[in-house]
Amino acid sequence: MVSPYTLLLVDYLLALAVQVAASIQDLRTREISDWTWIIGSIICIPLSLYAVIMLNQLILYIISVVVGSVFALAVYWLRAMGGADSKSIAFISASIPRYP
Repeated sequence: MVSPYTLLLVDYLLALAVQVAASIQDLRTREISDWTWIIGSIICIPLSLYAVIMLNQLILYIISVVVGSVFALAVYWLRAMGGADSKSIAFISASIPRYP
């Protein structure tokens, strides 16, 4: 059986790769496709869920996702950041769980 910490490491590296791809796309076109966040979420979120379930930290993960998503929406509604920045914040809060 794979260690949950190994899964978290893989999850962190995948989330970092998605963020780098989004940064490159933003530098080239000044737009980030929604598919970048969708594909990253399809890959990273199930991996995060599996790892936090193995670590018995599901409640902490859910709280983190809710707080991160509310913050991302607030920042977008207040026009403090753009849509891609808000999506990035929501993606990070959902794909990178806290260590217990």
